[in-house]
Amino acid sequence: MLLVAVGNIYPAILSIPCDDLLSALVPNRMTSQSNTDNCTSDASLSMPAAECQSAALNTDISAIYFGGRQVSQPSLRTNLSWTLLGNLVYAGCQWSMLMVIAKLGTPQLVGRFSLGLAITAPVITLASCQLRMVQATDAKHDYSFSDYFTARLLCLAAAVVAIFAVTVVTQHNPAVIAVVMAIAAAKALESVSDIYYGSMQQHERMDLVSKSKIIKGLFSLGALAAAIYFTRDVLLGSLSLALVWGAILIGYDVRNRARVVKQYAQGENSHFASLKNWRSAAALIWLALPLGISGLLNSLRTNIPRYYVVACRGEAQLGVFSAVTYVMVAVLTVVYGIGECSAPRLAKYYAENRYKAFIGLLLKLAALAVFAGVIGIAVSLLWGSKILSILFTPEYARAANVLVLVMAASAVTSVAAITNYAMTATRDIAVQLPIFALVCGATAAVCSIAVPRYGISGAALGLLAGAIVHLILGSAVVVRGLTLSMRNK
Repeated sequence: MLLVAVGNIYPAILSIPCDDLLSALVPNRMTSQSNTDNCTSDASLSMPAAECQSAALNTDISAIYFGGRQVSQPSLRTNLSWTLLGNLVYAGCQWSMLMVIAKLGTPQLVGRFSLGLAITAPVITLASCQLRMVQATDAKHDYSFSDYFTARLLCLAAAVVAIFAVTVVTQHNPAVIAVVMAIAAAKALESVSDIYYGSMQQHERMDLVSKSKIIKGLFSLGALAAAIYFTRDVLLGSLSLALVWGAILIGYDVRNRARVVKQYAQGENSHFASLKNWRSAAALIWLALPLGISGLLNSLRTNIPRYYVVACRGEAQLGVFSAVTYVMVAVLTVVYGIGECSAPRLAKYYAENRYKAFIGLLLKLAALAVFAGVIGIAVSLLWGSKILSILFTPEYARAANVLVLVMAASAVTSVAAITNYAMTATRDIAVQLPIFALVCGATAAVCSIAVPRYGISGAALGLLAGAIVHLILGSAVVVRGLTLSMRNK
């Protein structure tokens, strides 16, 4: 399903008319004029304007000049292509992990693994404070990489302690606690990689980010599959994820970030970050804390239905629900990839008061999200039962009606997610907190009524209700903010 949706939107993405998008790639840097200047030079008078624009759009690398030397930088089209590929492969591998556990194990094992993810995800998300997006849109370079790195480590240390405390207080058995802590270790290492991704994204090297995700996805899937196949132990499978993600962090992400800094950012330390600038790190955490709380609430919105399912229907039904709803995670992974790639450009347009370009890019992103969502709903209606039976087991095919509801929630959430990137780019950060609080409230209210009555179908209705509230409120904030900014211009 995800492959069908992305296969349809991929050509549309590559055909986005972004003639003005190539005019400013990185803040405070001179972008390439090799294509745009040729359209106004004497030598290009014989070239039609349409051909000049086509030449600019088809350029995969833009030339950037630092201190008299020329370096290459990928174009927006190249970044979008790599981001889609990387996120598609990574989402597919993540989904395949549940498929492996479902094929080789039982719904209870899937449920236990999903419970570990449901417990760790909100806490790790809070600890992340969405620093990567703050880092990527830090157009004025207010904070150094060391500040972001230090802030991330401080938050992660607190997060791991908090996760352990939660599992003890909620009186889970030792086997569940062990799985949760193994997943927490893996997620913490992944979160450290995320800061290195932010540095590369800031220089618009999404190709390196995507290559890391592809390698991470394939190797982690292989490690988990081997562990489950030989041991049928989800704990060892979770530990294998931590080992693989830690190895890729040290052996790949750190080295790639050093290469990028050496090439693009003169004077910036390209070596392994040190723990320093505690005051700056604390200020950065305080700045991004509303985003972290918003991310926590957003993660809770996704996991609240799982908490109700495991409480009302048990681990087996949670396993079925998690397998079905991971379609939503896979779709949103692609949408988030597109948003992450476009967020620096949105921030630049807004900072430069280029509101027409800002709105144009925002509408294109929303249109792509809508198109992908419609395709997903259509596929789930036509072949949902068969898809679930093939991907998992015939036992999961009985949840085909749940899949349709989940795809509807995915479509609405995809568009709502685009408004998140717009609000972050315009630095409307604090307002996201009450938005996600209301979204969580709506999700919990619907789940509290629907899950006891309708089971996992009720949980899917909770997801849909939260998504609708998210879209309405997010759109209202973006429209109001743009209206005020354009009026005060």
